[in-house]
Amino acid sequence: MQDEPESGHEAYGWQHIPSAIYLDLSQDLSGPIAEHGGRHPLPDAEVFAERLARVGIHSDTQVIAYDTEDGMNASRLWWMLRWLGHEKAAVLDGGLSAWKKPDSV
Repeated sequence: MQDEPESGHEAYGWQHIPSAIYLDLSQDLSGPIAEHGGRHPLPDAEVFAERLARVGIHSDTQVIAYDTEDGMNASRLWWMLRWLGHEKAAVLDGGLSAWKKPDSV
């Protein structure tokens, strides 16, 4: 999915956990590409905090990050939230596929 920028948003449109909010790696979790900083440099902290506020994430919001891949994007969101000082953040173990599996009894 990394080579197809719109694929994450399309996958979210097909299926997501109720009340989930989609955040795009390039648009929301990265800053502008410059000479240094790689393909997905960190955004300015204030800009990132404003993006979170626009989608309803505030200091008292519990955030459970997940993705449909290997957890890389969810882990990045978790790390970035902690970077801002947001302590109510976690990563869903196993991502969307684990959430969709019926409980084994």
